[in-house]
Amino acid sequence: MDYKTYNPVKAVGFALFLWMIGFGWGSIVFMTPQLMTFEEIQFVSQFPAISFPLLIAYAILTIYFSRNYLKQMEDRVYAGYKLGFTLFLVNIALDGLMYAFFFGSREFFSYLSVWMAYVIIMVIPWAVAVKMEGHQ
Repeated sequence: MDYKTYNPVKAVGFALFLWMIGFGWGSIVFMTPQLMTFEEIQFVSQFPAISFPLLIAYAILTIYFSRNYLKQMEDRVYAGYKLGFTLFLVNIALDGLMYAFFFGSREFFSYLSVWMAYVIIMVIPWAVAVKMEGHQ
C-alpha cells in the first residue's frame, strides 16, 4: 500500500486520541458535582456538560489534525474519506465496547449529540481534503 494515499497507523492513533479525550472529559465531569447538575436534554444529550464541549473540541481537533495529515497525501480527497471513516469506526467500536458492553448503557447511542460527534469526525476530514484540493 502506498502510504502517501493513506496512513492507517496515524489515522488510528488520532482516533484513539479523540476517544481518550472524550472519555477523559466524561470522567472529569462525572467527578465534578457542579457539572453533573446540568439537566438532560431529552433526545439530544444525556450529559450536556460532556457532549457540547466535546462537539466543539472534536471539530477543532479534527480540522487541525486533518490539515496536518492530508498535506503530505497525493490523493487528499480519498485519504480524507478514509481518515474520516477510520475515525468513525474506531470511536463507535470503542464507545460500543465501553458503554454498551462494560457499563451496560445502550441508551448512550440514543442521543443526537453522540451521532453529531460521529458525523463531525467522519465528515470534517473529507471536507478539509476537498478544500485543500481546491486551493492547489
